[in-house]
Amino acid sequence: SDVTEDIATEVDEITDEPPAAEVFDDVELMSDVKPSTSPLTSAKMFSSRSPNAKANAVRKYGGSSGSQKALGNALNWLAKNQNPDGTWGNGHPHSMTSLAILTFLAHGETGKSKIYGKVVSKGISNLAKWGSAKSSFPLGRAKERNVYEHALVAYALAEAYAMTGNYNLQEPMNNTIRFICNNQHE
Repeated sequence: SDVTEDIATEVDEITDEPPAAEVFDDVELMSDVKPSTSPLTSAKMFSSRSPNAKANAVRKYGGSSGSQKALGNALNWLAKNQNPDGTWGNGHPHSMTSLAILTFLAHGETGKSKIYGKVVSKGISNLAKWGSAKSSFPLGRAKERNVYEHALVAYALAEAYAMTGNYNLQEPMNNTIRFICNNQHE
């Protein structure tokens, strides 16, 4: 589909530079995160995901080098265990991929991240592909129709869209949310 190709093209054009951070009165804003114009969200929503803000939080809340090493090991494990097609797991790829992407996004990793950018981009491309299907949402055809998979894909796409402002994610995100709303029981 055209949307999937646009996303794949945009993924290839993303640099490997880490997200830049600017400091404003102890609040950091990631430069690759577009501020929301919605009155329902805060422009500082993702500020704690920048490298300096994370370092400050570790010091403030008692994190240790051991906990940071464990977190790094977990992210490295996820990156190493990503399937060649950009998904995760052997079963329930929709939910496993969503959870993995949410983990990277929570750490502030995007397609522009130096270390994990390509991993994140491949995973997000799959989420967008699933949300872009025109005939019917692919999750609806799964043998075991699990509403959690729908919700996880919608959540991960919404988080990726909010963090990156990548307008190619807007339609897949809206499709996943619309699918959930349209299939809610009375």
